[in-house]
Amino acid sequence: MENYPQLTVLFVVLLLTNIIVGACFPSIEKIFPWMYNDSHTHFYTSWISGGYSGKGCTNMICPGFHKTSSSIAPGHVISSVSPIPDKKSFIKLRIFKAKSSGDWHIHFGANGDPKPVGYYPKSLIPGLIGQLVEISFGGYVTHRKSRPSPPMGSGYVSTSKNAAVFGNLMLIDADGNDHILGVDLPSTGDGKGCYTPSKIDMARFFYGGPTCVD
Repeated sequence: MENYPQLTVLFVVLLLTNIIVGACFPSIEKIFPWMYNDSHTHFYTSWISGGYSGKGCTNMICPGFHKTSSSIAPGHVISSVSPIPDKKSFIKLRIFKAKSSGDWHIHFGANGDPKPVGYYPKSLIPGLIGQLVEISFGGYVTHRKSRPSPPMGSGYVSTSKNAAVFGNLMLIDADGNDHILGVDLPSTGDGKGCYTPSKIDMARFFYGGPTCVD
């Protein structure tokens, strides 16, 4: 079993002069053997307060995330994956700040509507209190320098009909209203053309690619 992770991540982060002062990350994590001792797909969350040199935690390893669901928790295996060329499975993630409490709630759904999983209390990540939030989404992979990188998404490039997709992209305002993302946004690639995302069109974009060699 290879000891490097493949991650597909949706995250919310606040940047202050290019320094992360508070962040919470709900994600679909593809492979992370050293954490889970397997090669399954996992639902993953983490939080950071005070920047990368500050404190933080992943899943339910230490106090922080307040789980409210009895059916799923951060770290659980996701069994509904999409064999190619069969029908695609989908995951729905929803993260928003509750207007009444200021806590950050995470909802999750596998092939169905997202349901509450739990929340990060606002006191855990004070850098996100009363601040503008930058929202980013996409995928990334990590690997040992001496080895090729693992596939991202479905393993197909964004121009392929079998490419993985982020769809139904919406922004949630302070009152909890959804707004379809109808414009393209700046994107960042790996610089080698291995994992170049498509443009956002009709509130969706395609991403991913096969293994890549440095």
